[in-house]
Amino acid sequence: WVIFAMIAYSQRASAMPGDLDLGFASAGKFSADIGCTLSAAVLMPVKMVRDAQGSLYLVGFCATGNADSGQGTSEVKVVKLDANGDRITSFGSGGIATINTSNYDTANAAAIDSSGDLYIAGNSELFINAQPTPVFAVWKLDSSSGSLITSFGSGGVKTINVTADNYAYALLLDGSGNIYVAGESVVLD
Repeated sequence: WVIFAMIAYSQRASAMPGDLDLGFASAGKFSADIGCTLSAAVLMPVKMVRDAQGSLYLVGFCATGNADSGQGTSEVKVVKLDANGDRITSFGSGGIATINTSNYDTANAAAIDSSGDLYIAGNSELFINAQPTPVFAVWKLDSSSGSLITSFGSGGVKTINVTADNYAYALLLDGSGNIYVAGESVVLD
């Protein structure tokens, strides 16, 4: 099985700089089987963000196979922890939300808006002109339930095809509600 693992370092006065925060999760360490059910899956943790209440979101994806060949699959995973490193079980299923809108979804960036909703930027693979084509994807999740907010984009995801192959790597939300996504678009000859 595949696990998410992280460690927390202490800022407590009683700890030495660089010591593990023994009050976080299990002696400063969090690991969990997050349900990468894909055969021969590889888990890629890519981003951590914290909300105003102190909850921590671990964002990554499980992948198997080769997306560029149209063979394989992946799905985005989001784990929500409280400030003590315990899973918030009301989020997703047992504290883990899964995003699979195209059978090949990957995450590379995350941000939280002023309402506390979670945005994730990455890639979805769409079939354009019968060819597998990576496109920018932005998902919006309800921070309480872990569900996609279906009023955003199409069913909770907005995809953007700039050129032949597109890879979103960065995400920024501003105070006016604008969403900025940066990445790479490859022009094929």
